[in-house]
Formats: sequence, C-alpha cells, structure tokens
Amino acid sequence: MSFKQFCEDMDIKYNKLMFYQQFEFYEKLRKEGKLKILPCKIGEIVFVITECSNIYSRYSEMNGVFCPFNKENQECKSCSNNVSIFEDTVTQIMIDENNIHIFVKNCAVDGILGENIFLDKRIAKNALNDKWK
Repeated sequence: MSFKQFCEDMDIKYNKLMFYQQFEFYEKLRKEGKLKILPCKIGEIVFVITECSNIYSRYSEMNGVFCPFNKENQECKSCSNNVSIFEDTVTQIMIDENNIHIFVKNCAVDGILGENIFLDKRIAKNALNDKWK
C-alpha cells in the first residue's frame, strides 16, 4: 500500500468516526427530548388563518400585506371580523410542552402549527373550510 492510499484510507476512517460520534451525540439529545426538528425556518412563508382585524397593516403594496376583504386601500371596519387566509413571513419559532408556536411579521396571532398557521396553502384552505366556517 502506498503512503497516499494509506492517507486516503485513514481519512475515510476518520470521517466515519466523526460521523458516528455526531450521530451518537444527536441521538442522545433526541432521547433526552432536547432535539426538535423545526417544521420551517425564520423568513419562510406560511399561511395564517385569522380575522382581518388581526392584520397590522391591511393593505400595502410596499410590504406585501393584502387583506382579501379590503381591495381599495381604505380603513374598513365592516370586514374586520371576517376570517381568511393570509400569507406571511415567519419571524420566531417557540416550542412549549404542547405545541410549536410560529410568530409572523404582519399578523397578531398565537400561531399554533396546524391550527391557524400552515406550511401549505392547500391545507390551510381545507382547514378554513372545515373548521373556521
């Protein structure tokens, strides 16, 4: 065996050893309940089911917030209790003993994944039809 081949073999063995050590570390964290896989990341787009009144800025082309009930860029009180799906951006993710909470940029909601925050618009539409109406 050449010295080059020996070095390549040692490099492969070292990489495998490092992989197994990392795997054991993460497996220990998982068993202790310290490792969670997040459903999304900060900056990702999610779909929020909420009342129009929970949107900070009902319509603005600059920040992309759009109220489906107010199409004329005016203050509207008549539709503030209407429920719809709003597209928004994730700003924070919090995990407690019961749920994963997702906080978004333009909506004032307690965003519980699978209740009023969804990663897929189609699933949000189904939830809106089934649960919110």
